[in-house]
This record gives sequence, C-alpha cells and structure tokens, in this order.
Amino acid sequence: MKLLADKLYQLQLNQLHHDERFHKEVVRLPVHQRINHMALHFAKYSGQLASEFITPSFSKEQRSKLIIDCFAIAISSVNILNVRISDRLLSDSIADINGIPELAAFYAEELVTTDKYWLLLQTASLSGKIAKACESLDHLEAYDYRENFLDGVIGLIKVYLAAAHTLDIDIETALAERLLTV
Repeated sequence: MKLLADKLYQLQLNQLHHDERFHKEVVRLPVHQRINHMALHFAKYSGQLASEFITPSFSKEQRSKLIIDCFAIAISSVNILNVRISDRLLSDSIADINGIPELAAFYAEELVTTDKYWLLLQTASLSGKIAKACESLDHLEAYDYRENFLDGVIGLIKVYLAAAHTLDIDIETALAERLLTV
C-alpha cells in the first residue's frame, strides 16, 4: 500500500508543480476563491458530459480528454486543502492493491453501472455537493464546508479512476501527457 500511496502523492506533486508554473492566476487566489473556481470547473465538466448525450459526434477521444481534465482538477482541488489523496482513498480493505490501474479497477467494480449515464450522474451529484459546500461558506452557514468539499472531490477522484478503467486509459501516463499540453 505504501507504493500506491507514493504514486498517488507523486501525481499530486506533479499537479502542484504544473499549477504553480502555468496557472499562477489561480494559485495566487485566496483559498475560498480557489475552491469556488474548482467548483465552477466541475459544473463545466458536468455540462460537457451532458453534451456527450446531446451531440452524437462526441468521440471516445473527447471523452477520454474530459476524464483526464476532470481528474486533474480533482487533484488540484485536494492540493488546495493540503490533503494527501492516499489518506482518503486507501484503507485496510484494499491493502493488497499496489498500483493505480488496480485501484481504478477496484473503483470501477464499485461504481460503474450498466446505466449509460452513470458518469454524468455521478459527476453532477458530486459537483452539486461541492457547490453546496462553496455556497454554505459564502453564507457562513453552520456546515462543514471543508469536509463536504473534500468528500465530493474524493468521490470524483474515485469516479474518474473508474471511468479511466472502463475506457482502458492509463491514467498516470495520460495525466502526465495532458499536463504537458495545458
């Protein structure tokens, strides 16, 4: 499990270095504005996933790119709160998993359904949870916005790992390549 935790942490470090180098305008925002910015990204991705079912020409390549982009933003979101993904994803029940592909397969078994809308529904539902956390913070409600934001983002990380598995995407390689082009 330590090997997997190290791989997940390396994904976070790679994303952090990318964000600090290429997205300074966001990295320099106060935390509240940064998490709101991420919530807007997730809303955008929900809309793009919905477009897949409206636009017949939406290709497998477009879907793959969207999944990788969603995964990258989810990692950035966790980084904002200074949390290690492995602390939230890994537990004793999956102690025998050593690699990210195996972790993706685990979550695919848990989350993927025969419903062709499963990815859209999961993304929209968890994005709504993230938006609620941001809205509650704006209103200064008695609501654990940090924990709910984090729960939503970790949920999305699981969903995008599962989606990558179903599309046979090597998410580590695809993310590294995507960070070079953005």
